[in-house]
Amino acid sequence: MLEDPDRADEIADEGLEDYAERKKIALANPRRKKNMARRIKTREELQEEIDDLKAENQGLQDQLDSIADIVAPTDEDEDEEEDADQD
Repeated sequence: MLEDPDRADEIADEGLEDYAERKKIALANPRRKKNMARRIKTREELQEEIDDLKAENQGLQDQLDSIADIVAPTDEDEDEEEDADQD
């Protein structure tokens, strides 16, 4: 290959799967090594995570409701303000 630059370029551009096929090498999980470190969560851990997320969502919803009351008060709130102004 030192004497054949075209062949050297061809081999350099060859993908892993193509090289393995040409050399008759069997690849086992060539791209899954990153995922192997993941640990599977238990049912209890998942339930705890769900409960935490529900609590967080409720807190955020409460904040949104408070903001909505400030930005666009309900008719009931406006009536109370008018009654207070008349007193």
